[in-house]
Amino acid sequence: MTCAVLLVAGLVATSDVKVLCFAAAVSALVALSNSLSRPAHLKFLLWIWLPFAAWVFVVWAAIVGSPPGAPVHSNRIGGLLYALQISVRLEAMAAVIQAAFLSMTVEQIGSGLLSLRLPRHIALVIITALALGPELQKRADQVLTARIARGLARQNRRWQAWGNVAGTLKPLVAWGFRASATRSDYWTQRRLLDSPR
Repeated sequence: MTCAVLLVAGLVATSDVKVLCFAAAVSALVALSNSLSRPAHLKFLLWIWLPFAAWVFVVWAAIVGSPPGAPVHSNRIGGLLYALQISVRLEAMAAVIQAAFLSMTVEQIGSGLLSLRLPRHIALVIITALALGPELQKRADQVLTARIARGLARQNRRWQAWGNVAGTLKPLVAWGFRASATRSDYWTQRRLLDSPR
């Protein structure tokens, strides 16, 4: 956890394009070689990074034609290098974060956050946010499967169940409130929100 934080801080601090390209290549290889982070990183590359990088190159290399602080259309190579710097920094940071966080369990993430001297209540909020996505996905799958079993949607056509948004969201929202109350009671009983002595 500490190494990942230091790597991200170093990526933010440096502006050397060669260092950023090397870091992006290495971190992408690490994220793609890990079976836990590979699907998330591939989705990030295809759906977020590639469109973002293409737009950044169009803006700084073609439209503006210069890096920040220079006159417009005065240095297209500088604009191209600036766009490259932004895009490879984003890719390297995302790969480091995904490889670090997705390869750890929630307990390991929690202990890592506490080892960084993060306040306990903030660490618990982060852990809850990380656990909420998979929990919601699992519960939504259960709701859609139940709707298919009741004949409210055809089998293998789960997208039709989203037509009745209220019927799908109602149990999800109710489950979310119930899960939050249960988690709060658990934290209170275990005194997780108390300041460590």
